[in-house]
Amino acid sequence: SDIDQLSRIVRVLGNPTEERWPGVSSLPDYGKISFAIDDRDCISLQKQIKDGSEEAHDLLGRFISYDPTSRLNAQEALEHPYFQVEPTVLHSQDLKVPSPCPSDNESMESL
Repeated sequence: SDIDQLSRIVRVLGNPTEERWPGVSSLPDYGKISFAIDDRDCISLQKQIKDGSEEAHDLLGRFISYDPTSRLNAQEALEHPYFQVEPTVLHSQDLKVPSPCPSDNESMESL
């Protein structure tokens, strides 16, 4: 549900505040819903994704920021250091594409 999704977001990002999202308190529905989550109880991205690199955590954090003005756009995301550190991203020509599976009819005919 929408409320469940919001509570999950708040558990990671903390409660939306003017510090985290300038202007949030002036939004029409601000304050209609509140979650009894203490910011000290938030589960950080680092705890959620334990094996993630510093660059991975930063990239994800910049995608899910409350403040839309601090979120990455597509171009900024592609230029993020995450895509520059080892292991680097494979180019499409370097990807191994599996052979297509035979259709069910072809499989049955070979029996």
